[in-house]
Amino acid sequence: MNQKGFTLLEVMMALAILAIVGISVTRTVGANVSNTLYMRQKTIARWVADNELTTIRLEHQWPKESWESYTVDMANNEWHIRKRSVKTTNDNFRMVQVEVRNQKDDKAPALETLQTYMVRQ
Repeated sequence: MNQKGFTLLEVMMALAILAIVGISVTRTVGANVSNTLYMRQKTIARWVADNELTTIRLEHQWPKESWESYTVDMANNEWHIRKRSVKTTNDNFRMVQVEVRNQKDDKAPALETLQTYMVRQ
């Protein structure tokens, strides 16, 4: 009598391989979703920082030398901004720094930090 089919050992091995592959795929998808959410926050934080630097340029006035903190709303989120200017060797030339966080705590790492140099006009 010839019987065709898989043995119990073959079925168990196939299920074990599928389980290992399934776990790997689940972890990869989870990491991808987490990274996507982080990149979304980082992108919006960059837009907020760019907007702040543009506003500073349009106002033709440097920020104070000490950190100024305030909050803005963008993309249904509250963003905490710090900005300041730093003196250089030339009185008509300053470095301007802008930091953007999604938490109010200034000790939390900034999602985005931009700095530029501006000339007094």
